[in-house]
Amino acid sequence: MEELQDIGKQLQRSLKNIKSRKAQLFKEEIGKLQTKEKFLLEENERLREKIGLKQRHAQENVGQQDIGSCNRSTQCSEVVTELFIGLPTRRKIS
Repeated sequence: MEELQDIGKQLQRSLKNIKSRKAQLFKEEIGKLQTKEKFLLEENERLREKIGLKQRHAQENVGQQDIGSCNRSTQCSEVVTELFIGLPTRRKIS
């Protein structure tokens, strides 16, 4: 009977050690994941800023090209185009 009680106590101690180790491993993993999350959030913010700068730069270039093309030519005019769907028809030229 005494031997069975000793074995039961050893099992309880072993189970306690296993649970303690498991908790320690989980804490370490949580710490690593929190560090990784922080790094990824910072990287995400840097990429958002980089994309924002590229978009602003592209918009500025488009605006400057439009202004530059009008300044270089003597006249700025809009071109009107017409789209017809279907068979071609004869139109009167006025």
